[in-house]
Amino acid sequence: MKFFQKIKNIPSIVREIKILYVAYTDKRTPLSTKIVAGVLSIGYLLYFLDLIPDFLPLIGILDDIVIIPLIAALLSRWIPQDILDDARKHILVHKK
Repeated sequence: MKFFQKIKNIPSIVREIKILYVAYTDKRTPLSTKIVAGVLSIGYLLYFLDLIPDFLPLIGILDDIVIIPLIAALLSRWIPQDILDDARKHILVHKK
């Protein structure tokens, strides 16, 4: 039962990732935040150890499903709140 409740949260996670993308591409976002985001993203992609190997069906991507939102949440703390608010407004207006 809890699994299906968590699946309902996926659209909100996707929306938050879109908001972070808009915020990172904003000119007002500090360059240091953009550099840290890039280094963490590339570092995670290139990291040779995986908590759960990806070749295991469904189970292999669980660590990615957990780690990526955690990295996004961490990085969102480095973006000024007014930029995040503007990004949220932009995403809400331009729903796809």
